[in-house]
Amino acid sequence: MVVDALDECPVETDTKANVLCALRKLPNLHLLVTSRPHVDINSEFNSLVQLDIRAANRDMEVFIRGRLDEHRNLKRYVDEDFKEALVDKIVNKSEGMCVQLSISLLTARFLLAHLHLEMLSRQRTRNAVRDASEKLPSGLDDTYDDVMDRIYKQSKEDVDLALKVLSWITYAKEPLKAKALQHAVAIKPDMKTLDDGDLTDIDDLISLCAGIVTIDPQSGIVRLVHYTTQGYLEKKLMDRKVDIARGCLIYLGLEEFREPCDWQGGEEGLENHLDDRMMKYPFVHYAAVYWSDHIRRNLEEELKDICLSVFQWKGLRDSISQIEQYLRRPWELSPCGIEHSLLHTLASAGLNMLCRLLLDKQFEGFHMYIDEISQS
Repeated sequence: MVVDALDECPVETDTKANVLCALRKLPNLHLLVTSRPHVDINSEFNSLVQLDIRAANRDMEVFIRGRLDEHRNLKRYVDEDFKEALVDKIVNKSEGMCVQLSISLLTARFLLAHLHLEMLSRQRTRNAVRDASEKLPSGLDDTYDDVMDRIYKQSKEDVDLALKVLSWITYAKEPLKAKALQHAVAIKPDMKTLDDGDLTDIDDLISLCAGIVTIDPQSGIVRLVHYTTQGYLEKKLMDRKVDIARGCLIYLGLEEFREPCDWQGGEEGLENHLDDRMMKYPFVHYAAVYWSDHIRRNLEEELKDICLSVFQWKGLRDSISQIEQYLRRPWELSPCGIEHSLLHTLASAGLNMLCRLLLDKQFEGFHMYIDEISQS
């Protein structure tokens, strides 16, 4: 039996412990487990043979030559005389890097080479490539710093787009597909409508991120190139968490969601209407499920006004309830979802501070119970 990437079991669940428990119970088992270096996992298998897999220089050379031959800019500016010297330089940089224990040296070396090549590919003359090759960073953090420097040297509009992409990918509670990410990035303050004319091409969004974002061709998920990128960006983009939470609220507040889908055509007609709505607005799936997770605890005070402004509308609360019901309990689907008062909505979301403020009547004009606030 082969168990691949055991270290990627979610830390917040008992999946890893359950897998290990089940494996111990299997008799006469020939087992191969792959994992990044991990103290807990190593201790579970300390009596077994362990093999440290490292990237051989020969493999690195093949990888780098392949990229040099494939990339249009690199083919143009790296001639045969310079190619071998460049390959040696990148291999030596990756070989000499200092890697933390929790990082796989196998993937980290290829990652560093990839980022170096990405940086070189953005040069626009042969001499610029040669000059840049003399300044290649030696470690991952230094390389990521260089990537961020290149991002910040773009136009103000491009920097804003790149940071939005990186923030959404870094802090999203689940992976986002291309169309959903395009919608998330398109969100602007006070936006009431959103259509395809507001979207930036996904290839442009990826290009603005200087090589640390990629799209999976099979699943369509847009992701960071490596898990170390996530750790780096979590430290660099801490102040953008509030923008993620606010973006979810703005999206849910679009005029499209001010009323639930109607019951015309019966249950099948309602499902079709909901399918059409969610296809037209692919980010609503994420926003409806996770908006409260992004606000809870640390951001309730800062976002209390927009949160109450969005959910004051009975029709919108019914609409979001209907979407949540469709995603989580489709067999209970009803024309209006489950009717929720403003207080019920906030309590269900676990927003304790906002509930207390509402009960203390510190928000003038907001009713605790199911109301008939008009949209006029």
